[in-house]
Amino acid sequence: MASSNIRKPFLKLLPIQIAAVTAGSVNTLIDTLMTSRYIGPEAVAGIGFFNPMLTVTFLLYVFLRGTTILCGRAIGSGRRNDVISLFSTALVTVTGYGLLLSIGCLCFRSPLVRLLGASGNTADYLRSYIAGYAPGIPFLCATSALLTYLPCNNELKKSYYIMGFMVASNTVLDFLLVSILKMGTLGMGLATTVSYALSALIMIPVFLKKSYAYHFEWGLISFRNMPETIRLGLPEVLFNLGVTLRSYLLNLTVMGSIGAAGIAALNVENTLLSFLGAVPHGVGGAFTLMASIYFGERDRDSLKALTGLALKAGLLMSGTITAILIAGSGLISGLFFPEGGETFRLTREMLLCFSSVFIFSTMFSLWDRLLQIEDHMKIVNVMNFMEQVFIAATAIGGMKLIGVTAVWLAQPVSCILSLLSIGIWITAGLGRLPRSAEEWMKLPEGFGAKAEDVLEAAVDSLEDVALLSKGIMDFLENRGVDRRTSSIVGLCVEEMAGNVISYGRKDGKAHTVEIRVVAEEQLVVRVRDDCPAFDPKQRIDQFEPEDPAKNVGIRMIGKLTKEMEYHTDAGVNTLLMFI
Repeated sequence: MASSNIRKPFLKLLPIQIAAVTAGSVNTLIDTLMTSRYIGPEAVAGIGFFNPMLTVTFLLYVFLRGTTILCGRAIGSGRRNDVISLFSTALVTVTGYGLLLSIGCLCFRSPLVRLLGASGNTADYLRSYIAGYAPGIPFLCATSALLTYLPCNNELKKSYYIMGFMVASNTVLDFLLVSILKMGTLGMGLATTVSYALSALIMIPVFLKKSYAYHFEWGLISFRNMPETIRLGLPEVLFNLGVTLRSYLLNLTVMGSIGAAGIAALNVENTLLSFLGAVPHGVGGAFTLMASIYFGERDRDSLKALTGLALKAGLLMSGTITAILIAGSGLISGLFFPEGGETFRLTREMLLCFSSVFIFSTMFSLWDRLLQIEDHMKIVNVMNFMEQVFIAATAIGGMKLIGVTAVWLAQPVSCILSLLSIGIWITAGLGRLPRSAEEWMKLPEGFGAKAEDVLEAAVDSLEDVALLSKGIMDFLENRGVDRRTSSIVGLCVEEMAGNVISYGRKDGKAHTVEIRVVAEEQLVVRVRDDCPAFDPKQRIDQFEPEDPAKNVGIRMIGKLTKEMEYHTDAGVNTLLMFI
């Protein structure tokens, strides 16, 4: 069962990750409504032609997902400078990528409009929109990167404030520039640009604080890890290619077989996916941030506990969504179309058939992210593309057998086929059906310390700490560690865990302090707590002549350990001591 120091950060990161995905969809919906109301349907169509460029823009997540995994591994293995280097490089890379896109859109606006397929009035609307939107692409890219890592710096409330500010500022500016100043689609684009620019400027000061694990330093920018970052983030490219292919084939099939009513119902499906799909994506995002760290720590038990927790939480939320969509299919369909018509009937049928996709998508998202973290990139790349191919194949092939119902069943059936494909791949690798959670998780052979080389305990008082310190020394001596080294480890635990117990509980709240000692070739001590953050590394070199005894214990431990690393993630602090 997951400890509170696993549950707490995951359940804090989860709503932030979901909200981050939803915020972009809300802004898109608001832009569409404002454009429709104050400019007209041709303007909506004009802006709609820009969607392929948004897909190109969001390829920035190739860098961000790969960087997230590498940063998590670096944090878990105590390589703080690597985290700073990876983050700084990613921020410069995605912002530079956005700048190149911005310059290209502005310099080649007219050819781009023709390439995207707009003509007549829609081309004029699109040309004006690009003029307003393109300058904001670098800020969009920077904001996406900063929002990804803001919760990792324990800035949870600020994450919500920023997302709320993005939506509110975009809405207000849309109304001001479009409704009052009558700037048309140029104003619509400028509203988005200013919203992202202000959001980025508000967040930047947080990432200049050197006390945070994720902060920016020019001197540590290095592109040596870029090939590995892109390799790990490649599934984003393949997924987007698959989505593009699937959308094209489905639109042709549905329009040719059913007509405009089918396209309307399909658009409702896509709208629901853009909003409610935030749940499986959010579960996968929160899982990736934490699982990468546990993978870097080679902590098998925490990784298993986190996987179980994420699966339960994800299935609870996605199952609830499915039940609501099915039970409310008639009411929801009536929000979009008049009751009794063909479009209403198709939309309701779609909801009844399609809604279970969120359950299976959550399962696929977690399995996919876990395999990606473990570096099983071949199967991850194949499945991120094939999941979309399965959708098109199920819909097109199934229509000959069961009609339009096949289109609505295509999404959940595709997820089921993807899950089965991964299961078959794992089974083929083993030569038999997996018999344990570790085998289904495809954990690397020899991953993590052996159970007999690990001692874990939770402490609640200084007396507990003293007893544990003695127990750790006995444990290490029984593992063949010499008495001097065993004593050093015991002293490190007593001093550092004692500090947390003595000073971290002054807020009067209940807290959990956990100790983990790994007795391998490299002795590693981990102290994890959910108390107020306290970085002992900042106290190691602090000597005050007027109070020589201040921080003496921490300074002593700093000299006894080979290396010490500290980080805080979503309210949980982790101290790693390498001895």
